[in-house]
Amino acid sequence: MMTNISITKNSSVVLSALSLITLLVFTLLSTEVLKALLGETGPIEIVSALSYIAAFVLFGLAANRSTAPYRYHFLMWAVFSIVFFGEETSWLQHYLGFETPEAIKSANAQNEFNLHNLEIFHGRKIIRDGEFVSLDWKHLLLSSQMLFQLGFGFYFFAIPLFRIIKPLDHLFSRLGFPTIRPSFTAPILIALIVCLALTVLNRTDHTTKSFWAETREMIFALGIFYFSLIAYFKSSKSHQ
Repeated sequence: MMTNISITKNSSVVLSALSLITLLVFTLLSTEVLKALLGETGPIEIVSALSYIAAFVLFGLAANRSTAPYRYHFLMWAVFSIVFFGEETSWLQHYLGFETPEAIKSANAQNEFNLHNLEIFHGRKIIRDGEFVSLDWKHLLLSSQMLFQLGFGFYFFAIPLFRIIKPLDHLFSRLGFPTIRPSFTAPILIALIVCLALTVLNRTDHTTKSFWAETREMIFALGIFYFSLIAYFKSSKSHQ
């Protein structure tokens, strides 16, 4: 039965190094190149969208090869992945070019066919015109981006810490949560910290700041794909 999401320490070090090298290369790109990489149908979003589609398929296969309760847990992640794909591409509106229904358009901050840009989830920017903005908790926590990041952080970083406590570990096991090891999360955490730091350092440059914000979203997508890939291979081994 598959319970651990982990990789070898050497693999973790290699992935961490590759992440840092990639981010370093990104810092050397010109503003014109960064603009070309951005956009609703740019390479950054395409990588994110494909990561979620691949994760949907892999979680579905992992669920099929797993027994309860892990099967239901991976099915949950398959649903999450297809929703994340839909929201990332505005349910393919960016590619198909269909019009946003008026009922949604009037309530959407960017007039797009998605939920995460609805006014209630749009929140406010932490950094505006290169300066930090003081926000109350309501505007900060109701932001769809913040809710996603908190959920990601809770699942991949907080829950593994909670599982040090045996009763909580037993509870999460019964609910089908796989045990996520530090070797898995280290490369993701390192990339996110560096990317966040670069976003803040470039807060006065709109294009560069936007690029690092989009890159951070891509890291989340790649992290979920990475999770689905290991879940699939682990479930395949236990199925044999």
